[in-house]
Amino acid sequence: MLGDLGRRIWVGVDIETVREASGRSVVVCNGVRYCASISHSRDLVAVAISTRPGGMIGIDIEYRDPNRDIDALSRWLFDGDANGRDFYQGWCNYEAAFKATGQTDPVAQSQAEVIAIATMDEFSGSLARI
Repeated sequence: MLGDLGRRIWVGVDIETVREASGRSVVVCNGVRYCASISHSRDLVAVAISTRPGGMIGIDIEYRDPNRDIDALSRWLFDGDANGRDFYQGWCNYEAAFKATGQTDPVAQSQAEVIAIATMDEFSGSLARI
């Protein structure tokens, strides 16, 4: 999937996809490494590739499951101060920042620029980059 997407971005060049020891996906285009990120939830897949060499990127999408008990996760992630749509958007922000930075610490994650992305109604999503 990443290779196909990379070939659409960089037409007519040599493309290779690599999974680093950290688990991070990388697209190598004519020897230059570009960070990539993949997320999936239910029947949706989201892929992001940084077009800036050395730029780090993370993407996350989540289905907002009305049957999921989010109380414990909400207390852990938000000190109990989120629910429903806000919880899932916050979770996507956290996951996208983690994928971009490789860090779980919110202070370390703050170096990432994080934006909400448009998704289908029952999903939340975020994109983070450094």
